[in-house]
Amino acid sequence: MAFRHRNKVTFSEILAVPVVSSNAVKSPVNRATKQMEALVDWACVQAALDAWAPSDVTLRPLRRCLDARDFSHWRQRDTQYLLEHTLPTGPTFHHKLTLPAESTQELDVRLRFLLIAASSPIGWPSRLLQQTQRDQRLKAILGSALAQHHSSTPLLVGTPQRPLEAIPSAVASWLCAFQRTSRLIKLDIELDRDDDDRWWLQIDVPQSKDQFLRVPLRAHLLGELGLRAIPTFGERTSREYLQ
Repeated sequence: MAFRHRNKVTFSEILAVPVVSSNAVKSPVNRATKQMEALVDWACVQAALDAWAPSDVTLRPLRRCLDARDFSHWRQRDTQYLLEHTLPTGPTFHHKLTLPAESTQELDVRLRFLLIAASSPIGWPSRLLQQTQRDQRLKAILGSALAQHHSSTPLLVGTPQRPLEAIPSAVASWLCAFQRTSRLIKLDIELDRDDDDRWWLQIDVPQSKDQFLRVPLRAHLLGELGLRAIPTFGERTSREYLQ
């Protein structure tokens, strides 16, 4: 999204930070979400993002680390509302973000994402965030802060990237970690019959209680390239793990 305010153009886009973690405590997915969010030092998260990004890029994180399965309920209007927080006057409409838990199934390895509304007056933020020296410090701080969110141990924490880049690579890392405890047989991706923006990544897990996992994907975040990349990343990860 690009907008003009007082003859100045601001470029805004959604970025995602992937967090792959193992659970230290078994608990339902919807367990005391607000209480767990309160454990995160969001001021520390914001300070780390500010120190990592160039001075002409502003990063505003959504103060909730989304489980990958939360995207089942994530709509384009949610994305627009998050983006409009970069407007000088704030969002142009009232909206309440509601993400009910779809399943109480707990996994040994969890995949989450921290969504960020990024903006800059000189160009698209994702093209300006080419950091290398500060990446490790940012990952360490975010991993420590977000691990408290669900009493988990971070296995991988990324840096802010466009969803079409962050999500496929994160899914591959998650599958690699997941296969250490469960053997994955097959990956399929299919369009939801009732929602043309929602796709499902179905993973067959023969030895699990439910036999398969379904991970929702949002086309408006990933685009065609991102949707195509996920099965490729997943299949390559499975082959490499089994070799």
